[in-house]
Amino acid sequence: RSRVLGGGAAAFRLLAHPGVLLVAGGLYTAGRLGDEPRLADAGLHTTEAVLVGLSATYLLKVLTGRARPQLDPTRPFDFRPGRGLGRDAYQSFPSGHTLVAFAAAAALTEEIAHSRPEAKWWAGGLLYGGAALAGTSRMYHNRHWASDVVMGAAIGSFSGWKVVRYNHTHPGNAADELLLHVAVAVSGGQMRLLAWSQSERKSISYACTGQRVAVRRASTQRCSPCAMRAGSRGSFRVRISTPACGSPVAKASRG
Repeated sequence: RSRVLGGGAAAFRLLAHPGVLLVAGGLYTAGRLGDEPRLADAGLHTTEAVLVGLSATYLLKVLTGRARPQLDPTRPFDFRPGRGLGRDAYQSFPSGHTLVAFAAAAALTEEIAHSRPEAKWWAGGLLYGGAALAGTSRMYHNRHWASDVVMGAAIGSFSGWKVVRYNHTHPGNAADELLLHVAVAVSGGQMRLLAWSQSERKSISYACTGQRVAVRRASTQRCSPCAMRAGSRGSFRVRISTPACGSPVAKASRG
């Protein structure tokens, strides 16, 4: 076999796993720390799509117990239910690496379509093209049959589409509320959680203590024992207002 092709196949295998999870985690972290909600959305939803797809895939691997082609390339229909439990050599169907690559491609394409529709087609072409090469690399290394790769691609794509579309049609779901709409505030030397809802149906307030209060990367101000309240989803900006009690209050509002 060609050394160049072998090296390329190995690179695409690593790009699929663990590369996808590292990239998704990086997007989420960068989005949260840099106050970029779209990046955080993409990273979180991509990770969710991969985890949902992997759960279904592992179950199928265990139930089908298909032997990998490297064991005997002349027996493509060597299935035995339950044989795949804890035995990698019999976890051929479907391809996990292919699933991860296509779940990420589908999720990221949907996220791009949601925020920048004009970029959907070229970005989708690159992402799905890379995913297809990851699947091909698994066959090149004789780790999977073609049907393993096709099924992995189908499950991954479906997982990516459904997870992103669900999250964007159900913006108040528990995972998004916890992982995207919660910030950390520091008051009186103590860290507290500040939460806000994308749908503006709820806001969680807490009392300031007269100490410096920092909300994410927003500027800091001193406030009296009045309430700090979160606005709708978006970057925090602190403004000073004077309520009826006459004490200045720092309020977090949408950026």
